Amino acid sequence: PDETVLTWPHLLRAEFVIAVDVHVPRFGSRVALHPGEAQNHCFDMAIQRLCDIEAKQADLVIRPELRAFGPGLDWGAEFIAAGERAGMQAAPRIRAQWAQWARLVAHN
Repeated sequence: PDETVLTWPHLLRAEFVIAVDVHVPRFGSRVALHPGEAQNHCFDMAIQRLCDIEAKQADLVIRPELRAFGPGLDWGAEFIAAGERAGMQAAPRIRAQWAQWARLVAHN
């Protein structure tokens, strides 16, 4: 099947797209214990599929290490710190890809 999905950056004609994947699968390989969990598994799979499709269209994807976080909202500071670490680690790749993109644009 065709996996071309027009994402907002492409609809807005962005020339260089950096994606940040913050999807955290909540269940892993654990078997659903009741119908509500089964439905949540389905939502997680759909979200992950969409993330994968959109990531393929980005020039660069940053994926913070979020697997250690569990359910709830009490880990916001750790979540932000993980994003900051991933951004800092990605900075050299961002600079390199940006320079490569700028050279291509200058030649066209």
